[in-house]
Amino acid sequence: MSPATLKRRLKAHHHTYRSLLGEVNQQHALYLQQIKQWDDHQIAQEMQFFDVSNYRRAIRRWKTN
Repeated sequence: MSPATLKRRLKAHHHTYRSLLGEVNQQHALYLQQIKQWDDHQIAQEMQFFDVSNYRRAIRRWKTN
């Protein structure tokens, strides 16, 4: 599937690639936090955030979306 086709299909469902990626990352972070009982430092490292403050900023962004 071409990138343009993917964009059109996502738009038809009122989504973007970035929004879907954010949802997946949010669910992964919640899994690590609630099921595995990891702290913010471990989650930030696992999800390859530059540092913990960037991870926490992403959490706030996910909560507003």
